[in-house]
Amino acid sequence: MSRFNAVLRKDARRCLKGRWGKAAAGTLFLSGICAIVMLLEEFGMNALSLFGKELQVPFLAVPVTSAQSVLSILFGVLSVPVLAPLCVGMQKWYFRLADGPTPDLRMIFDYYADGRLYGKALWLTLNVFLRTAVFGALMALLPAGIRTAQLWVSGFDSAAAAVGEALLFLLFVVMTVLSAVLTLCFGLRYFLTVYYLAGDENISVRQAVRCSVRAMKGMKGQVFSLMLGWLPLLLCCLLLVPALFVLPYCNTALAINARWLMGRDDRLHPAEPSVGEAPSVSADTIVF
Repeated sequence: MSRFNAVLRKDARRCLKGRWGKAAAGTLFLSGICAIVMLLEEFGMNALSLFGKELQVPFLAVPVTSAQSVLSILFGVLSVPVLAPLCVGMQKWYFRLADGPTPDLRMIFDYYADGRLYGKALWLTLNVFLRTAVFGALMALLPAGIRTAQLWVSGFDSAAAAVGEALLFLLFVVMTVLSAVLTLCFGLRYFLTVYYLAGDENISVRQAVRCSVRAMKGMKGQVFSLMLGWLPLLLCCLLLVPALFVLPYCNTALAINARWLMGRDDRLHPAEPSVGEAPSVSADTIVF
């Protein structure tokens, strides 16, 4: 698996040769849009901090005002219709880049050009998010229960209570990490949905989800290991300049991996062909 992931990275560098500028420009544009949204929210939060009654939200160390809570939720909701089509369009650009020819960077705006495509991009994003969020919320019930028990035990003033509180905190941390990993693995079931939509704009969101779940069966570990290998480089993305190199590199490798997985699924289920363009990258065409 490590050798295969190394091949994906090598092919990503080959695909990006002479195209780093366009990929970096797309990354910078999306980062700029996200930064504007975050700055507007931060400005509003600071302005509203002078007003409203403070609320102590469970598990948050810093109290917030009711007005801040409403503003944060409002920005979160309103940013989705703006950012979701752009993010899907950017993934489409990487998907086409993995096919060989250099795609036009204006492709990231494709899902704004048509109301039907805009609706699909928005619904696909919300659909995958809601599925993963519901699973994550269920996984968080046990850590939340342990945290509640820890807070209850902390109210007792005794040596046994102190030991119990420490053990419960340790268990809380372990279960939180485990829940996060399980939620990530569950979310990887839908890793290919955006690429199926990129391959065929006539596909429905339901079909894209079904094809992704089928193609990712038994392959979530491979994609997870590929993502995990990017962790050291992704930490460098806290600075903007490394992000202009790392994010295109990572997204191109994921797009190549997606094409291979889609081609693999076509070979495993010839009677149930996936919709959309046949992936050009297969086990036989990836260069070793």
